[in-house]
Amino acid sequence: MRLDGRAAVAAGVGEVEPDDNLRSFGETVKVSRKRAGLTQEQVAPLIGYSVLYVGSVEQGRRHPSQKFVNKTEAVLDTYGVIDIAAKQPTRRRGLASWFRRGAELEEVAITLNTYECRSVPGLLQPEPYARMGP
Repeated sequence: MRLDGRAAVAAGVGEVEPDDNLRSFGETVKVSRKRAGLTQEQVAPLIGYSVLYVGSVEQGRRHPSQKFVNKTEAVLDTYGVIDIAAKQPTRRRGLASWFRRGAELEEVAITLNTYECRSVPGLLQPEPYARMGP
């Protein structure tokens, strides 16, 4: 039986799996940031990311983009430590099981198109339509 995204989450299948490597990477970033004497609020604009994004990466809840890794390495001047730590986490872990294949495709995609014949996806939904149940 295959569940769509909403049904998978409702059934508990879509829970994010914990990832020790991602948490370890986050700790490396946090320690490096603190060694540089910076807070999340101070480092975020220097690397071009929001405080929420920095916090999510440091807590191991979000997989860092390569741009995040490069900018953080440059700003915190960690002599390659962040680059090395970034090689440990894999994109597959920390993602809901029903979304893994989509994430793999998203990494190499140039464009993303979707076709829905019976629903209006995402931000295009008018409020009354979005409030309708499945």
